Amino acid sequence: MTTVPAPRRLLDVKRCQWVAAGLLGAVVGFLGAVSGAEPHGPQKPTAPAETAKPAPELSRYEAREFHMGQPIILVLYAADDEAAQAASRVVFDRFAELDRTFSDYKEESELSRLCRDYRVGEPVSISSDLFQVLKESQRVSEATDGLFDVTLAPVIRLWRQARRTRKLPDAEILRQALARVGSEKMRLDERNSTVTFSEPGMQLDLGGIGVGWTLDDVGRRLKDRGIHQFLIDASGDILCGDPPPGRSGWRVAVQPLLEDGSQPVLLSLRNRSVTTSGDAYRFVEIDGKRYSHIVDPKTGMGLTGRASVTLVASKAVDADAFSKGVSVLGVERGLKFVESMPGFECSFVVVVDGMPRRVVSRGFPELEEHATATPVSQ
Repeated sequence: MTTVPAPRRLLDVKRCQWVAAGLLGAVVGFLGAVSGAEPHGPQKPTAPAETAKPAPELSRYEAREFHMGQPIILVLYAADDEAAQAASRVVFDRFAELDRTFSDYKEESELSRLCRDYRVGEPVSISSDLFQVLKESQRVSEATDGLFDVTLAPVIRLWRQARRTRKLPDAEILRQALARVGSEKMRLDERNSTVTFSEPGMQLDLGGIGVGWTLDDVGRRLKDRGIHQFLIDASGDILCGDPPPGRSGWRVAVQPLLEDGSQPVLLSLRNRSVTTSGDAYRFVEIDGKRYSHIVDPKTGMGLTGRASVTLVASKAVDADAFSKGVSVLGVERGLKFVESMPGFECSFVVVVDGMPRRVVSRGFPELEEHATATPVSQ
């Protein structure tokens, strides 16, 4: 995905390169204001002109840093350079902090130490951040009947190896790994902020939820600092705040599944999040069959066939995590599930006989921007 850029300001910031957003990630820009009549009827009295303070003029700032194994792109509107720099550090420093907490690649992350050192049946005290992510993961697991599960890590590691060796996981080893999977085997105690595991050899993978939870967290921190007009793109996991001044929404483009000349679908989003899950980039072909990096927790097998799911939700943690469970459900059951969830909308693209077929939830077309995208000059 690429960006439809707008005029921007470039800053020199410690450990932060301000760039044109969207070199990697989703198409980001903004839409023109929607025309319409002003509301009629009595208006609230305004303060005398001499006491009214004009709203500060806001400028557009863009920045990018690399965290959680991916580029994080930040676009925001602020009154001055100082406010923009301070806001950027809030975002990027928090991403770095939570990477040290959630990563299963860093040996000394809190997550890695927990999975390495726990003893079966003994509660382990964990940080508030890790506890809240695990609590959210159990909520999503329950809602999807276990089709999203952070305890799937032993199976996911087998599929990481399969992508390197191009060989399917051994059936018996896969069965043993599945025996250590299940959110019900992870007990949380909110009062004491502890987690207890009931099986030996359990492992956690927060790759399907950690980024979304982090986006929501930094979004709240930006708003606490008075920054409400922002967009954060974590390599395709996107959180939109209020739209740019005088605009109706941020423009996010969802790329087509196949390189067949199809145009991206443009969405207009404000205070929403969007994630696309699928096998466009992370997959393995073994004996002529394509396996996605998304694994069905019930079978331990990677999903087969070409497909992607774009899920829009109010919270980034929901768009991130539920998109995986919806992918496992498939088109028919997935659409039914999404339409039962308040505030959720989705678009499925599946390949049938070499041709992409798109199916959307009832409200998804209302999010689409059908006008031709015209890049704004830099």
